[in-house]
Amino acid sequence: MAIADHTTQGRNDSEKVCYDGSYSPLGSTHHYRFTLYALDITLDLEPGATVERMSDAIREQILARGLLTGTSQQ
Repeated sequence: MAIADHTTQGRNDSEKVCYDGSYSPLGSTHHYRFTLYALDITLDLEPGATVERMSDAIREQILARGLLTGTSQQ
């Protein structure tokens, strides 16, 4: 499902094409880790592409990368 210009969602670790949140137990802290990539191309991947497919497509196109970590507690 395209969610904005040049944006497509891939398949998550629950095999869904969506964000479905964390399921950490009450009272525990959950860490969200996002890897951000600056590419020299616009990818043309199908909605629901796997992380392996995305990794193959960007391998030679990465200009920079960053890591964003956030935490939440329920």
